[in-house]
Amino acid sequence: MGAGVIARRLGLISAAGLERIVAESRSGFDQVPWDSPEQEAAMRELLDRDVALAEGQPVSPKSR
Repeated sequence: MGAGVIARRLGLISAAGLERIVAESRSGFDQVPWDSPEQEAAMRELLDRDVALAEGQPVSPKSR
């Protein structure tokens, strides 16, 4: 999803296109067979960070 955020900032995709990327990323995330709850939690943190970036929310330096 990070690439989608960059593509949107460069004007290469529309806002609607980025919204579709976010929706598909969220949907696909729930389909992944995680090896452990810790792995899922770590990846959810990254997903949440990218969603925040896509939605234009500030992201703390720790999560970048």
